[in-house]
Amino acid sequence: MLTDAQREANRAARLVRDREYRARRKEYDAARKAVENSDLIVQLRIAAEAASRKLDREIEKRQLWVANIKEQIAALQEQLKSYDSPELQMAKLESDKAWEIWRQRSKELAESVDKKFSDVAHCWSAASWKANGKA
Repeated sequence: MLTDAQREANRAARLVRDREYRARRKEYDAARKAVENSDLIVQLRIAAEAASRKLDREIEKRQLWVANIKEQIAALQEQLKSYDSPELQMAKLESDKAWEIWRQRSKELAESVDKKFSDVAHCWSAASWKANGKA
């Protein structure tokens, strides 16, 4: 526990310390403000702001260019859709029909061969063929 004299000494020391700090801080703040407002820093800030405005203009130009390209792509996609002519649709239907006929006929012919050779159809070895009583 501190005595009254020690507390008073601490308080006096704290007041001196705080006064010295505020004076030093005031000098620091003035020096910082002087730097921030110096001709060099002001000129550099003006140059940086101009560079930012130029960048903004260039970005805007690019965005317009990209939008134009996207419009061209959309127009080309519409052209592609419009190429689905009746002739193309008819050719697709004919092709689909021809392949369906081929699949169906191939299946029918394969099934007729399976019936004719039912003892070996779906039998993949002589042992299996013999085990099924075919030999």
